Amino acid sequence: MVTMRKLIMDFEDETVNIKGAGQETLAKVIPRVIGYVIDRIIIWGTGIMITWALSIILDFEMFKLSRSPIDSIYRFNPLQGLFSLTIFIIVFLMDIFMAYMLYKTNGFTPGKLAMKVRAVKKDGSALTFSESVTRELMIKGIGNAITSGIVNIISLFTASFSNERKALHDMSVGTVVIKVSV
Repeated sequence: MVTMRKLIMDFEDETVNIKGAGQETLAKVIPRVIGYVIDRIIIWGTGIMITWALSIILDFEMFKLSRSPIDSIYRFNPLQGLFSLTIFIIVFLMDIFMAYMLYKTNGFTPGKLAMKVRAVKKDGSALTFSESVTRELMIKGIGNAITSGIVNIISLFTASFSNERKALHDMSVGTVVIKVSV
């Protein structure tokens, strides 16, 4: 039975049998969430920093300080949409990069590495690039963007209440997240 204490503190160590690797300890929900937040900070931080740097290079006034707040409110600049698109494209490319990292490092992203957790296929096979893209880009990136984060909330509940702590992105490609000693 899932209690509030288990949901918040998640004290119990649960194991899963990974084909060819034996019993592995499942990662707790809180380290998974923190790892996800670390990855999102990296992705969005990169998008914002590159866009900010481009605005300085191109002498774009959106990020300049105005003498009067009224000037910035009533001044319309058609390039503002272009810079929003730039952030979106950079975030999209960073999501693909995270999927590539997950694929090449056999289940790690910077956030997962920092929290000492790893995504693995339950059947023991290695993650393919298309599975990594499905997991990281389609479900976490685009799915969350389209649903305004509702996918995150559903994933938090499925990871908290399912037997193998599987979030939606885990269910989509057959992965589980385990503890590792790095």
